[in-house]
Amino acid sequence: MATPADDPFAPVLPSVHEGVRKSGLMRELHGKIATLPPGAFPFAAELGRLRNRVAPEIGDTRILFPELTPHDEGLHVVQLFQLADRLFGDVYRNLKAVELFLLACALYAHDWGMTVGSAEQTYLRQGARPEDLDPGFTPLPDKPERLRAFADAEGLKPQPGTDLRELSDDHLRLYVRLTHARRSGARAKDLFKEHPALGQALAHLCEGHWHDFAPLTTRSASRGTGRWWGRRRTCWPSHSRCA
Repeated sequence: MATPADDPFAPVLPSVHEGVRKSGLMRELHGKIATLPPGAFPFAAELGRLRNRVAPEIGDTRILFPELTPHDEGLHVVQLFQLADRLFGDVYRNLKAVELFLLACALYAHDWGMTVGSAEQTYLRQGARPEDLDPGFTPLPDKPERLRAFADAEGLKPQPGTDLRELSDDHLRLYVRLTHARRSGARAKDLFKEHPALGQALAHLCEGHWHDFAPLTTRSASRGTGRWWGRRRTCWPSHSRCA
């Protein structure tokens, strides 16, 4: 039977998967939160709010990408927390509560942008027209320009009598994958719009996981290189499973 020390978040985050709650990351976060003064930022409640928004949605990644790794909380997310423990467990004690919180949030939200509902799919297929905007999704601020750049790069031709270049199913999947990190970041900023610094920090983490390793070694290497609307990865379009 689990003890409070094994699963300290169980009373306050019952909806979070047990495998996540019992991770070393979450137990360290709980310990750091316990040292904060009264009235401090509600890290546990905000992590629960993000989880309750993201977890039901990322499981639907399989609808648009049935060939990719399942992103369910009990499969993908739990394994990421376990991997984080193996890679970074020794440094958790040196991190502040906010840093542990952001890492936990990023493990949930980094692939959030891979899930695109029917309303957003229509918006993308129709060229990101203002009349297709819906309050149910968060578009990228430069979406029309980004779509045009993608269409140009893919050689898509305008439909007869219009400048609209509607995306096929394959092009939609390719575009969503190439821009999913930025979409995850945009959703993170929107979710934490009442805490913009926090939302921006989480957005950077979501976007950063899509960068190649080389540009991350310097501050300037990522500027002026690659396609600005998205970066191709070697795993696409072979449809291999990618974490």
